[in-house]
Amino acid sequence: MPIVVRVGMWLRAVFRPRDTDRDMAREMTQHLALEEERLQRSGLAPGEAHRQALLAFGGVERYKEAVRDERATRFLGEFAGDLRYAVRRLRRTPGLSGVIIATLAIVIGANTAIFGLVNALFLRQLPLPHASELVAVRPMSGGGNVTVTWPAFQQLRRAAGVPPMAGYFFEPLRAGTNGTGELVWGDVVSGEYFRLLGVRPMLGRLIGPGDESAAAPVAVVSAAFWRAHLGADSSLVGRPIRINGSQFTLIGVTAPAFAGLYLAHEFTVAVPITAPGIISISSLAEHYLDIVARLDHGVGRTHAAFSIQNAFLGCCLHLDTSASSGAIADDSRPTATPDDGPTGDTQYGSADKRWHIELPTASHGLTWSTDYRSEFGRVLLALVAGVLVLTLIACANIATLLLARATSRAGELSVRASLGASRSRLVRQLLAESLTLGLSGAVLGVALAEMATVELVRNLPRSLGRLHDAISWHIDPTILLFTAGVTIGCTLFFGLWPARRATRADLLTALKGRRPGSVSARAWNADRVLVVGQLALALMLIASAALAIATLRNLGRTSNTYGDRHVVLANIQPREWSPDTSLKALHDPIITAIASIPGVTSVAAAATAPIYSELSMWTTLRLPAFADAKGRGPSVRIDPVDPNFFSATAVRIVRGRPFIAGDLAGAAPVAVVSESFARHYFGARDPIGETLTFLGDSTRPARIVGVAKDAKYDDVRNQPAEMLYLPLAQSWKRISSFSLVIRVLGAPTAMAPLIQQRISAAAPDVGVRDVTALDDLLANMLARERLIATLGFAFGLVALGLSAIGLYGLVAFQTLQRTREIGVRMALGAAPGDAVRLVIRETIALALVGVAVGVPLAFGVARAARSAVYGIDSGDPRILLGSAVLLMLAAIGAGVLPARRAARIDPVIALRSE
Repeated sequence: MPIVVRVGMWLRAVFRPRDTDRDMAREMTQHLALEEERLQRSGLAPGEAHRQALLAFGGVERYKEAVRDERATRFLGEFAGDLRYAVRRLRRTPGLSGVIIATLAIVIGANTAIFGLVNALFLRQLPLPHASELVAVRPMSGGGNVTVTWPAFQQLRRAAGVPPMAGYFFEPLRAGTNGTGELVWGDVVSGEYFRLLGVRPMLGRLIGPGDESAAAPVAVVSAAFWRAHLGADSSLVGRPIRINGSQFTLIGVTAPAFAGLYLAHEFTVAVPITAPGIISISSLAEHYLDIVARLDHGVGRTHAAFSIQNAFLGCCLHLDTSASSGAIADDSRPTATPDDGPTGDTQYGSADKRWHIELPTASHGLTWSTDYRSEFGRVLLALVAGVLVLTLIACANIATLLLARATSRAGELSVRASLGASRSRLVRQLLAESLTLGLSGAVLGVALAEMATVELVRNLPRSLGRLHDAISWHIDPTILLFTAGVTIGCTLFFGLWPARRATRADLLTALKGRRPGSVSARAWNADRVLVVGQLALALMLIASAALAIATLRNLGRTSNTYGDRHVVLANIQPREWSPDTSLKALHDPIITAIASIPGVTSVAAAATAPIYSELSMWTTLRLPAFADAKGRGPSVRIDPVDPNFFSATAVRIVRGRPFIAGDLAGAAPVAVVSESFARHYFGARDPIGETLTFLGDSTRPARIVGVAKDAKYDDVRNQPAEMLYLPLAQSWKRISSFSLVIRVLGAPTAMAPLIQQRISAAAPDVGVRDVTALDDLLANMLARERLIATLGFAFGLVALGLSAIGLYGLVAFQTLQRTREIGVRMALGAAPGDAVRLVIRETIALALVGVAVGVPLAFGVARAARSAVYGIDSGDPRILLGSAVLLMLAAIGAGVLPARRAARIDPVIALRSE
């Protein structure tokens, strides 16, 4: 009988115990017995009668199959009855059942939510046909990626033996039906791009090889862009739209499921790589591309990489493909880019310095300019470890509670055993109750996981908006399978131990109505180890959460840079820039326009702003004391700023003076250095009045006129930068863009749109990027730390509660087992307070052992995570002491209720069975 049919029969038997299949199997067994008896009466020997009966029945295999089906049907029917009985039993103890189900819901929900994040970032495949076959093609040499130009790609894709591939790059495009359009990141693609990915159109058609060869001005938009910016008007397909001021024909709309090839980057608009008005023909010959390929089924990556490498060496190296990442355009080149898009090109590094081809999988989405997988990978690893510890605590906790519950049912189990139930049958019944609890907790846990993920996404910074869709809740078979595995694992973990322990009770003692007077030392030791382990793991989680919260608090303190957070930051870039562009002409009207806004107290310009700017500027000094073997002086970081910079940023001048209005281009060069710069290069000497000579401009040395407090640049996690400040008026030729620091009185987030409007009105030809409040900038920068601090706090709080409940369960069980002992003590004159002290003393002893075991664990975890801790020693004794005190208080609270019950024991009732 096929296994599928057999499973179907079993499942039907669960819900229909009197199913005809079961009855038929039973009748066939009875028929065999009757036939064998008839043959024996006719004179045949028993063995021969059995053989003849089997032949008459239809053979041994048919009989064995009938017996197996009957046994399976009977087993599942009994199990269904156990489940129904389990539901009735659990309804009789709603308090205990509710605590267990809530505990399971929390841990299963936490497991499911964290796994959902892991699944979104690392496991979930793109919604494309056969996505596992997609790879990115990255030529590497010298540890950096080799840039592939358009002519090189054209030859590479035509080479023999290479898999199908498509080229693409991203370009800021203004797309819409009006003259200005929406500024978005557009995909500039070769003709094979959509066909290679397997994308289907919702309307019209997609870009094909014919559009590339004809250099057709056609465009494809996403379903989201079509709805949001084109009014979901299907009649626009085949009609013109405006892209970068030129007329293109909209030929299609992609299916809603297609979100692009990149993680956390939404596809919006695509045009052919040869389309006019996007990249000039001369620039296209030098423009680099990214490449995606689809491997044939069964072709390994090693073989494909070897084929592409041979083709590349044979056809492309004679073209302009510089074998280093330096061939990519300078990130500081000003361009008009969408405010919510990436700010630079993605670079890839490799430890292998040889020439080779790498084929990383593209099935889960490639990384954009922000590598969220790398940024959040360690955080998710820590969260996975934390939720695993939480699961162990919860399972040990529930096992203790179920053991106490099963012990109180010793009489019931003994009656069942005396009526013929085997020990395995009793274990199966108790496991059915555990499975009922597990399934209830799993259903509630999935709901909690969805709510937790939605809340997590809601609290992510707005600037991480593209990541929202990537990690938002998507229930799929992978998550359901994981949740089912966690549920079954938890059920076996917390159900099997109490079931085996409870069915070992002495039958005669239980039937007499007595409670066991003692428990074996081995059993008590196992119970104590279980609870001590809970307490130790809880202490580890609490201490780790405290470190994460302290790190977030320390990173959020920016008093050494901006003083307070009433600051708005912006970046100004000309739409077209060349070395002859005069940024000074843009500076004055923009500063004037912003200063006139009510509520603006100070505004300053700088080439780079603290924390805000990723671009850094460097110069080489002539300092003989710090010269290298070739006589070259040190490279130092510089920041050209205007006179208001130090007041706007609250970077205080500690000695000397700041820049003044008289520090103009024709005046004597001056400089201000940071405190760390002064300590490094001048030691104990006062740097005021010292001169600095620049390599390449030795005729105009700069005199140091001031020393400023240290400020953090790039990232709040970094150490303060050794900074050399120069007057902006003397440095205009050095910079291609500048940042604005605007100090305001009101809410910075509310004033940001008004500031952007004033800048656009004062200088219509500039690109205004990243107008953001300092609060929002820090929220984005500290999203990783906030995530781990928030979830760490939740894990620590839950672990504290679960360990207290587990300790309560063990102490209550122990008190129940010692009822006769306490009764004897009271009969001999002990006061109720003595019973209370007895129980509390046992509770404190267990808690102290848990703390003693947990402190080394917490210290080891803290030392392992010391690179992620900021502003506090990972082994800070205050953290460990505070966590231990908190755990001890929770433990004492857990022992109060059993102690009060012990104090109310009536010695007459306790000794009546004696």
